[in-house]
Amino acid sequence: MSISAIHKTFPLATNVTFCGDVLEVALDDGRVVRTPLGSFPRLRGARPEQLSKWEFIGKGAGIHWEDLDEDISIRGLCLQNGLAPVDEAASTVADPKAFEEKSIRELRNGGYRITMPRVQVIRALADSSRALSAYAIHEKIVSSGGKIDVVSVYRILSTLQEVGLIYHVGVVDGYFPCRVPGGSSRASEVFVSEETGDVTELILPKGVIEAIERQACEFGIHVSTIKVEITG
Repeated sequence: MSISAIHKTFPLATNVTFCGDVLEVALDDGRVVRTPLGSFPRLRGARPEQLSKWEFIGKGAGIHWEDLDEDISIRGLCLQNGLAPVDEAASTVADPKAFEEKSIRELRNGGYRITMPRVQVIRALADSSRALSAYAIHEKIVSSGGKIDVVSVYRILSTLQEVGLIYHVGVVDGYFPCRVPGGSSRASEVFVSEETGDVTELILPKGVIEAIERQACEFGIHVSTIKVEITG
C-alpha cells in the first residue's frame, strides 16, 4: 500500500498509542490527534498485539503496520480532523499578537466595538499558558498599569465566549484563549496539567463529536456545546 508525500508544513508524528477504540497520535508541535479506529477498517478488527507493531514512515510523515498492510499519512490525519499546517498553527498559538489581532477582527465581524477594556482582557489572556479566573485577569491588568473593574472583566469574558474566542475550563474555573486553528468553543477538548496548571488545546475528532450527537439524539437532546476536559 503506498502513501503520498507529506507537505513540509504539516507536523510529524512523535508517538502512537491506543486508548480503547481510539487511535492517538502525538505530533511534534505539541498537539494530539484522536481518531476512532472505526475510521480505519484494517485497524478496527486488529488484535492489540497487531496494533502495537507499528513503525514511522520517514521521520514521522506517516505510520505503517506491516502485518496489517496499513499506512496512514499524518497529513491526511490532520486534514481529516481539521488540524492546520505547522506554520499556520505556530503563528496563531505562539504569537500573542496574532491572537489579539484575530480577536479584534472577530469582534468587529460580530458588530462589537473595540474598546480598551476589551483589548486589555484579550492581552491578559493572549500570552497565558494557564486558564485564568476573572480575578486573576483583573489583577494582571491592574498590575501592568491598566484600569478595569472585575464586573467589566466578567462581562467582556462573556462576550469573548459568545464570539468563540475563549474557552471556560470548568475543572479550574478559568478562561483560556482558543488559539489552535480548527478549534471551536462549541466543541472543545483541553488537557490540564495537575502539576503545572498548563492548558493544552486538543482537536476533538469529528467522529467523536458525531458519536456524542447520536447518543444525545437517542435521548431527544439537541447538542449545543460539547466540552471535554482532561486532567493528569
